[in-house]
Parts: sequence; C-alpha cells; structure tokens
Amino acid sequence: MIGELDPGAPILDVGGTTDYWNTMGHRDPSHPIVLLNKTKESSSCPSITAMTGDARDLSRFADGSFALVHSNSTLQYMTSFDDQRRMASEIRRVGLSYYVQAPSFWFPLETHFLFPAFQWHPERIQIALVMTSALGWYARQTSLTAARALVRSIRLVTRAELSALFPDATIITERYFGWTKSYVAMKRHISARPFDDPKGKA
Repeated sequence: MIGELDPGAPILDVGGTTDYWNTMGHRDPSHPIVLLNKTKESSSCPSITAMTGDARDLSRFADGSFALVHSNSTLQYMTSFDDQRRMASEIRRVGLSYYVQAPSFWFPLETHFLFPAFQWHPERIQIALVMTSALGWYARQTSLTAARALVRSIRLVTRAELSALFPDATIITERYFGWTKSYVAMKRHISARPFDDPKGKA
C-alpha cells in the first residue's frame, strides 16, 4: 500500500513505534510518518515524528489528512466496543486509506497472557488466573482491583465486529496452522486496484 502512495504522502501510525518501522525496513524519507501513542515514542529518524494523543480523538487532524493510516495490534486496547468504534471512526475520517490489524478473539492461545483459551473463560476465572501467577507479558496481580483492571484492559474482536467497525473495508483473515490468528481491515484509496483476500472469509 505504501508503494501505491504519491511521493510526500503522509502516513499516520496509531500505536506504532520507530522500532516497528525500522524492522519493516522503512528507509523512504519521501513518506513522512506520524506516530501517535499515549506516551511519546523516541525517534531518531528524520521522517518519523512522534506525538502523544488518544486514538479515540484525532480532532487535531482534519478530514483526509493522511494518505494512509496504519495501526498494528492497538485496537484491542480500547476496552469497550464503543471505544473501538470511536477509534475506527477517527481512522476512517482522517485517512484516505487504512490498514488496521487486530488479534482475533478466536485464536486459541491468547497472545497477551499467553494462556490457552484465556479470553474464552468467564471474567472471574481470568481474574483468578492473573492473581495466581504471572501470565504472558504481565506480572502476577496482587489485588482484586488491579486484576480486574488488567483483564478488562484487552478486548479482542471477531471478524463480524471488525467488519462493523470498518464497513467500507476489505477484511483479511490471517491464519496460523489453520487457526484464525488475526484480522486486517484494509481500505485502499479509490484509485488503487481492488484487493482480493486469497484466504477467503472466516
């Protein structure tokens, strides 16, 4: 998608990091990138500008400010469907095109807590698990309040939910050993060629 952009076309990365773009091999200063996070990222790349902000409120940017809005594994940190809808609406407003990836609710190994079927258990079981031991990227929680806040801090989505959030997008299914690992909501600019998902719907 970046290769389809005109020279100088700006990109917004909601929840992104400089390390991510370095890993992806970004070396093209003709596409300035704005990183938006809750806390400011460091940036040593002259074509990358780091800013702080809220993904649910991009009012500092005008409609269609960015040729491409990119967001990788950030949507799930919006803790309610309403907040996810607000983030999606803002991405669709400020971006002429977008690429939004989100982990799937249906993948059997929850990728934050690294515990099988964690997201399928009732909340009371999830709370008990995070208070019993360290799971995934998180230390063991020592209070009920902290444990409840942690398990509610991540809301994975289904394909139908992502499609509802981005009704003008093509939804791509990413699979791992046959399991639905994540989804991508993808909208190309109207002048770009259409995209067909080779893996079909799930």
